[in-house]
Amino acid sequence: MTDIPRWVLPSLLASSFLCTLISYLAFAFGVFIIVQNLYYIPIIIACIYYGWRGLFLSIFLAISYLALFASFTPDPVLLQEAMIRVIFFSIVAGVITTLSQVRESTEQQLRESEDRYRNVVEDQTEFICRFLPDGTTVFVNEAYCQYFGLERDQILGKRFKPMIHPDDREMVAQAFASLTQENPTIMINHRIILSDGSVRWQRWSDRAIFDSAGTVIELQSVGRDITEQKEAERALQESELFNRTLIEHLPDYVILYDPDGRIQYCNPSTAATLGYPIDEVIGAHIFSFVPEECHDRVWKKLAERSRGRKVSPYEIRIINKSGTLLTVLVQGAAMKYKDSLSTLLVLTDITERKVAEELQREAFSQIEENMYRLSILNDQIRNPLAVINGLVDLEPGPHADQILHQIKEINRIITLLDLGVLESESIRTFMRKHNQFSEPDLHSSEYFEI
Repeated sequence: MTDIPRWVLPSLLASSFLCTLISYLAFAFGVFIIVQNLYYIPIIIACIYYGWRGLFLSIFLAISYLALFASFTPDPVLLQEAMIRVIFFSIVAGVITTLSQVRESTEQQLRESEDRYRNVVEDQTEFICRFLPDGTTVFVNEAYCQYFGLERDQILGKRFKPMIHPDDREMVAQAFASLTQENPTIMINHRIILSDGSVRWQRWSDRAIFDSAGTVIELQSVGRDITEQKEAERALQESELFNRTLIEHLPDYVILYDPDGRIQYCNPSTAATLGYPIDEVIGAHIFSFVPEECHDRVWKKLAERSRGRKVSPYEIRIINKSGTLLTVLVQGAAMKYKDSLSTLLVLTDITERKVAEELQREAFSQIEENMYRLSILNDQIRNPLAVINGLVDLEPGPHADQILHQIKEINRIITLLDLGVLESESIRTFMRKHNQFSEPDLHSSEYFEI
């Protein structure tokens, strides 16, 4: 029950006493009408403010009235009328008491609902405020006060307005000006400047409350700080810009394709090398740029990747618009792209390296051939020298000593050549070990996937 005003009890006692006194005096002078209406005053007061206790008091007053009435007249007709009045008093008291209890219960439920609503509002981490069209604040929750570092009394009843960033003020003003009965809510993001000079981002949901004439009578705003979210978005945008700039300026060929092998993205280097505009490359199948002899290898690598296996880098050839074949080293990784699983490929052009390796292999083969021919030539030279040496021994002449001397000199040179061949073989073995001059096998399992 709500607190009873202090004037109620004195008024109830005084009215009850006066009713009894006036009734006594009226009955003493033979007046039995009108005075009974005075009893409604204490009955109504008692039933409204004291509930069921007031009903008992009202019944007591009615019975007192009947007893007092009977003490002054034995007339059965008048007594019957008095009894009817007592019954009517009781009925009125019961109705008033019931209505009072219903009102009291309704008010109690309303108070409890208001308390629950206030507790919910106060416990919110969002900032909640209500203000009049002239900017006067009529309500703020605790989160709002704590965020701005102010007490509630410093805000309520005043035109408190956070300092909006100069670049956002016009946008905020236009947003509030757009509120109508047809569109009473808006959602805006803007920056504010706090008292310490720091700039924070906020997101507000604002609602205008209109009267029946369509005039704004109050506005309600619910907001929260989104600075961290904005900073994360900015960092993500910067990271995306950095990565895109990096990829688009890479000399390597970057390709992204879907599970069906359709190209979803390629960097400018890829399109320039293939000789097609980017929009023609995107949407094409990767096999459009792979020669037929490499198709089996590519399908094998695609199958391995689809089964979740790790695929090592490998070499394949690709073909551009002019029909030129290029050798590339392919590395790939699975990634999410537009909510679907895709494959990212990085192709490094190793065509020049392959040409250089081929030239090295050819030079190496030529060296081996020369070494082989030189070793045969040495034997072919020694055999005639041996014959000449034998003839000189059989038929010595005046020039025999000079001939033998030249034979020894030629043998010395051939011996040096033999030593050079042996050293060349050692060098050749070393080069074979540390330089892969063997012919490339495109069907080797060491090649990478696409």
